[in-house]
Amino acid sequence: MSADKLEILKKMVRVRMVELYVAKRYPEQKMRCPTHLCLGQEAVPAVCGYFADRDDIFVGTCRSHGHYLAKGGNLTALFAELLGSGKGCSKGLGGSMHLIDLAVNFWGTSAIVGGGIPIAAGAAFRLRYENAPQIVVAFLGDAAVEEGVVYETVNFALLHKLPLVFVCENNTLAITTPIELRQCSTTLHDRFQTMGMNSFYVAENDISQLMAAIRVSYDHARTGLGPAFIEYRVSRWCAHVGPAFEGPVDLWWQPPAVSSGGYGCPICVMRDELIAEGAISLECIRSLRQQVQEEIEQAYREAERTAGPIGQDPAAFVYASGLACELPSRVRPIRDIEFHHAETSKIVNAF
Repeated sequence: MSADKLEILKKMVRVRMVELYVAKRYPEQKMRCPTHLCLGQEAVPAVCGYFADRDDIFVGTCRSHGHYLAKGGNLTALFAELLGSGKGCSKGLGGSMHLIDLAVNFWGTSAIVGGGIPIAAGAAFRLRYENAPQIVVAFLGDAAVEEGVVYETVNFALLHKLPLVFVCENNTLAITTPIELRQCSTTLHDRFQTMGMNSFYVAENDISQLMAAIRVSYDHARTGLGPAFIEYRVSRWCAHVGPAFEGPVDLWWQPPAVSSGGYGCPICVMRDELIAEGAISLECIRSLRQQVQEEIEQAYREAERTAGPIGQDPAAFVYASGLACELPSRVRPIRDIEFHHAETSKIVNAF
């Protein structure tokens, strides 16, 4: 257990430091895309990424730098994308909110609230149809639960027992509007539970419980038992968009007496647990910080060297090409149900 926590701590530290570095460099005006930082919300990508298999698929949100990195995404490619370089993970065409990297099965992010949810269901449907062992993890915020497509997708996922895990990072804010002014209930998991979904609620910074919920949900989806939903309460420490940091002073590498008071920092929570278990020392944490800082600076320098014109048609990748135009002679129903009717096909003129 301590070994798992230590690796998750490392992932959280890396995500936190990358996001702070982006916030630091963003005012230089070299990053011309809007950027949504996940400062304060590092636990979800770290835990989900740690327990995922390499072949599992992640579908993120507009706030998904952390999800991309935790899935194994390349840090230089992330920085290059933010800088609009053709060496970016999205070829410089997507920017912060449209990351995609099929090499690590990161199937994209979207600026549309809830826009990735049906895409995740489509990927999960394919896995189910092919009896593949992978799962799909779809991330969403609390505001996405106000979109009808979420409920349509959940219903479809339940009907077909899709290997799909919905992970809701509930920071209680839709830009700046609190959840109390938007929804009649401030808890989200229970409404999906009533639909028959295996659902969990995890309190903020209860990372051990989050680990348990993720493991159960992954196993549930992977063994053919269908989708699961996890609601995890988080605090967003930054502005909705941009580099403004509105959270506590970031001092997780300092002694607990200095850094743990007043705010619930997920890194401090995990750090304190590991120190109490004797699995790590403050000196090791400071050394980790130095290693990650060096990695970040090297990756950014490399990304800057690749920055410049995209060098390809901006309309590239708008339309698919090279798709097979043949359907299989017989489509196997996913639920082993055959449908027969004698009605002849007809065109209906609605007017």
